[in-house]
Amino acid sequence: MVVAIAAYEVAEIIRRSTFVISPFSGEHAVSGHATRGAIRLALILEREASRSVPEGEMHAIREYREGPGLFGEYAARMKNELVRSLGRFPRERASILILEASMIRIMGDFPHQDGALHRAFNLLEEAEAIVLSISATSRLRLRFLLERAKLHRELGRRLHRDGIAHWKQQIAAGQHDLASLQNLASQLRLPLWESIAIIQLQKLEEVSTILMRTPK
Repeated sequence: MVVAIAAYEVAEIIRRSTFVISPFSGEHAVSGHATRGAIRLALILEREASRSVPEGEMHAIREYREGPGLFGEYAARMKNELVRSLGRFPRERASILILEASMIRIMGDFPHQDGALHRAFNLLEEAEAIVLSISATSRLRLRFLLERAKLHRELGRRLHRDGIAHWKQQIAAGQHDLASLQNLASQLRLPLWESIAIIQLQKLEEVSTILMRTPK
């Protein structure tokens, strides 16, 4: 995956160099699809890097550097490039909002960590207005439902940790989104997305079982 990130970065360097050589050629245009892929890959690497460090130490590291790690910084930089280049287009704007929610869920929201997940939900609310205005069979809706389900799962965990009884509602909301995701993927005949929905439902059920057994 690191090699893939390097490939994305080389492509970005070439794109910028093309702009310097011929700024009006159009060859330097940002590819929304490729850039979003690079951001998602960077977020996976950032998440895995965080998991490799004990939770207490990771918290101390984040407090010290007051920001994301190397891959998270790359994701933020590429997201800003998307905003500058494509943010004026509604569909791209919705995709960016969904990505921003993912970034907050995985990396936090530096430097304002308190209420980060609620800010992520606010971003998805803004994205939802655009998503609902597009075709009901748009793949963008798949991304939206998947991210919102993951946010519900994470918020459920945190509410349980803080002894707040409403965590079960978050788990139920996540299950509803994943069921909708599975149904939509089936309608679109997208077996990969159906598998993603099933796997995420299993993960959510595992989390729910663990939380039920864990004293507050």
